[in-house]
Amino acid sequence: MRLCRTFFIRSTIIAILIPVPLAIAGNPESTIQGNTEFAFRLFDKITGEDYGENVFFSPLSISLALTMVYNGADGETKAAMARALALEGIDIEQVNESFRNLMTDLPEIDPSVTLEIANSIWARQRTKFDQHYMKRVKDHFDAEITTLDFSSRSSVDRINDWVGKKTHDKIKDIISQLNPEDVMILINAIYFKGAWSKVFDAALTENRDFHLLDGKSKQHPMMTQTDRYDYYHGPDFQAISLPYGRRKISMYIFLPGEGVPYDKFLAGMDKVNWEQGLDRFHNSKGTIVLPKFKLEYQKQLNDILKSFGMGVAFDANLADFSKMNGDPAQGNISISEVMHKAFVEVNEEGTEAAAVTSVRMALTAAVPEEPFEMIVDRPFMCAIRDNITGTILFMGAIVDPT
Repeated sequence: MRLCRTFFIRSTIIAILIPVPLAIAGNPESTIQGNTEFAFRLFDKITGEDYGENVFFSPLSISLALTMVYNGADGETKAAMARALALEGIDIEQVNESFRNLMTDLPEIDPSVTLEIANSIWARQRTKFDQHYMKRVKDHFDAEITTLDFSSRSSVDRINDWVGKKTHDKIKDIISQLNPEDVMILINAIYFKGAWSKVFDAALTENRDFHLLDGKSKQHPMMTQTDRYDYYHGPDFQAISLPYGRRKISMYIFLPGEGVPYDKFLAGMDKVNWEQGLDRFHNSKGTIVLPKFKLEYQKQLNDILKSFGMGVAFDANLADFSKMNGDPAQGNISISEVMHKAFVEVNEEGTEAAAVTSVRMALTAAVPEEPFEMIVDRPFMCAIRDNITGTILFMGAIVDPT
């Protein structure tokens, strides 16, 4: 899927799914805070790597997919994933319950807005997985679990058909083939469609200059609206909240001030500044001029997640997904790829967006043991040891057994 380069978005656009953490009943704030920290770390890395290009992604989708995998991790792999996902110090059962609450409550926050969240696990036939793990992911993440023949092309089609269905065909595929080492594909899909609380008048939309990073300008359709908005004007940027439906969900737009370098502006978009900025919003009357846009985005997240400290989860030899692996004798399971795709369209009526995250789990087959042969036909050392206390009772070096 090719990144749409119709124009560069000078403003930063972030979809907020809930107005405040406490909007979700029984949802611990620590998990929400962790998700927000993870979101801005992703934002910093992705915008740095793809600087000068359009970027749009769903932190929630990525978190959900990886947390399903996290449930199968143990040891250092579990600790590394907790650090990367900003979930350190939070009990995994609390994390699971938090996500379960999010998946249940988010779609019900505003009946006038469509928000759908779905998870699935696609497991390779004849590969053994821990059934306690499968039940835990099914119970907490409502994951659809399907066993497939990964050697059949029809399996790729079934997975992609599921993706298309769950994203209303905004994203039609997430994998092009299944690799011989693939044993499990974990997928999250999110679909959103919301009409603005006050739609833009299409008659006011007109081509206006949009200023690009290289200093040039191009004509682009720009929507205009005057109303009262939650708004903040800081020293280096302006920010506005554009609500959908019953105002429970909003799109927040942060625009760097005239003359503020775009890279400096992006560097300042972190969790602390985000939360401080939200606290300073106040209701004001004003006019917003916003470009219409439609784009697709995709990103493999392997290197970014490794840079967050979870490289061990990708290591075929060191990864510890023993809570997922149903039979260690079959080999070692590790993450081979984390892929994310997203779609967004913003127009006078509102916003439609979708995202899919897939995590490929690969199996490195155990090396069969070769029968050994030990011929003691030269000088050797021996010892007699108490294996309970570790006490060595006798030791010797035999150079001539005759």
